[in-house]
Parts: sequence; structure tokens; C-alpha cells
Amino acid sequence: MKQYLALVDTLNQAWTQIRKVYPEIPEAVVLVATGGRRATTTFGWFVGETWIEIDPEDKQTMKGEHAIHEITLVAEQLHRGGLAVFTTLLHEGVHGLAKARGIKEVSGKRHNRKFAQLAEDVGMKGPVEADEKIGWSKCTLRPETVSLFKPEIDAIDKALDVCRIVKIDKPKPAVKKAKCECREANLSKKFLDAGAVICGLCMAKFELDKQGENEHS
Repeated sequence: MKQYLALVDTLNQAWTQIRKVYPEIPEAVVLVATGGRRATTTFGWFVGETWIEIDPEDKQTMKGEHAIHEITLVAEQLHRGGLAVFTTLLHEGVHGLAKARGIKEVSGKRHNRKFAQLAEDVGMKGPVEADEKIGWSKCTLRPETVSLFKPEIDAIDKALDVCRIVKIDKPKPAVKKAKCECREANLSKKFLDAGAVICGLCMAKFELDKQGENEHS
């Protein structure tokens, strides 16, 4: 799909410009991929030191002293528009800046106050208060930053004519094998936990089969 290739190229051009303006942000490979189960809740992520050059002769020997970082933008979230997608790209750049400075800016998904402070160094503004789950993550672009990167934002917006369909796999309910006096059945854990289940044939209570317990999640 030509539109996808053009979009990835446009995103990498925007990333190159970000690094020209803020040279302390390290090099990274910019990818577009599915967010999987996180497709509706995550815009992107940063992973440190994931790419390295290999020798073209034997395809085995690693080249270069340092591995390159990786930024992934979630394909299902591209519909948000050029400004939002660029903001995510710069957000991930803040993680790269933290890596370069040796600063621990996250604990799991929660961004600490140091993340917001780093974001200030690259033209972003931190939130007024921390989010209960993701901390100081929701940094936004300052007006002057929007103006500075307007060509890149407009280019991304123009290239955003493709978006991945959101597909969410519903998790299978956990089931357990239970027995009464006359038969056995697979019953959901939620159903069993709600109270006693009585068989309509033998009037005995279904009990968990400890040996043949069958649970899917």
C-alpha cells in the first residue's frame, strides 16, 4: 500500500526534524504497528536499544558501538490527526531524551514528574496534575512548538489517509469442569463463584473436579 509507505516516510522525516531542533534526543527507528489489545488505549511506545547494523557480508557480525532505539506509533490511533500524532512522536522522543541523560522517567506505565520536566526541555507543557494511572504523561505542545513544527504536522496530516481497523478479541471466559452425581459439565468460574449450582436431574450440587479441572483464560 503506497499510502502506508508514504506515511512511514513522512513520520521519519518529522523525526529527523525533531532531532535537528533537539539534537540531544537520540536516533530511533520510527515504526507504525498494531497496538494489539492496547489499540484503543495506547498511542505509542518507546523501546531502548533494539536495532543495530549487521555486516552485509556474513549477515551475522554486528556493526556499530551502540544499538538504536525504537519508537512505535499505534496504527489504530492514526485517525487522531497530524497534531495528535506528532505530539505522540515528540512524547516518545522525551523517553529517548531520558535514556540519553540516564534519567528514570517511568515506573511501569506511570510517568513520574521527571518526565514532565524533560518534556519542558523539548517544547512541551506538563499537565496540571498527575493522572491516577499514567502519572505525568499527558504533556501537550506549546503554541510556539506547534508553529515551529507546522510543516511537519501538516505533512503528517496530509499523509494520514490510511488507518488500521480496530479489532478487539473478546477474552474467553474462564471455565472449570464440575461434577454432580450423574454427569459433568464445564461451568464458568464466575457462575460457580456466585453460589451453589444444583443439577436438575439428580438434585445434587455440582462440585469442582479437582483432577480434571479445565480452565481457559
